Amino acid sequence: MRSKLVNFTLIIFYTLLLGALYQVLLSWRDIDAQGEVAVLEIDKRLDAMFAELEGFRDVPDVCSSEFRLRAQRQVYTSLDLRSIVVGYPEGEFPNFCGGLGSYSQRLDSNFWHFAVKDDYVMGLLKVTAYRDDPSVAIGQYHGEAVTLGIVNPRIMLGRWLEPFQKTVSIRLYLDDRSHPILSRAAQAQPSRRHGFSHREITNDFSSEKYPYSVSVSMSYGIIAEHIIEFAQRLVKVIAVLILVALIAVIGLIQFGSAKREIYSK
Repeated sequence: MRSKLVNFTLIIFYTLLLGALYQVLLSWRDIDAQGEVAVLEIDKRLDAMFAELEGFRDVPDVCSSEFRLRAQRQVYTSLDLRSIVVGYPEGEFPNFCGGLGSYSQRLDSNFWHFAVKDDYVMGLLKVTAYRDDPSVAIGQYHGEAVTLGIVNPRIMLGRWLEPFQKTVSIRLYLDDRSHPILSRAAQAQPSRRHGFSHREITNDFSSEKYPYSVSVSMSYGIIAEHIIEFAQRLVKVIAVLILVALIAVIGLIQFGSAKREIYSK
């Protein structure tokens, strides 16, 4: 009897251990799936915006009202762009033209924090002369010229990062990974406070086409809650099995007693 009890305890222990390992593997799978989907969706958004910018490859000799009006119309019909600017980064001032007119600006570290991959560039603007919140710029070089699209970061956050699973945190980095240009914290937090809730498991995913990467994280507290929920379900199943076994044993005892009474008569 004692050996059976030990074996039963070991079965429960190993079931819990395998269940905990399975929950960790599920969490890693969720992180990998969210990261791959995030890069795919962000690449699609960037593809769409660069398609909008395709009509502004050529830099006008004069920043005419016709060009400014065309840029304004494109921004007005765009879901993501808040401004379009074209020009020569190293040209004579004024070297840029956009929907609001001519600009004199060097694309240096005082203007933005940026990263380049092939002909594509992305950066977080440091200049907030026209906006209270910093904008994100995307651009494509065409020889010495560049076409820039200024993107509302709130739109990026809502359309690019918000739709993903609520148990993960997502951060959007430039390729140098010095600091995130966008981040969305996990909306589902652990209901219990654990000593390791502030720690996370993280995996990074990079775009093959554009100069950014995505970091996806999940709190150890969330994983711990999944393991606890599994253990609670296991305890309930064991309790039901024990109850069924007790009912069966009681039934067998009663059946045996009734059978003996019949034979004794």
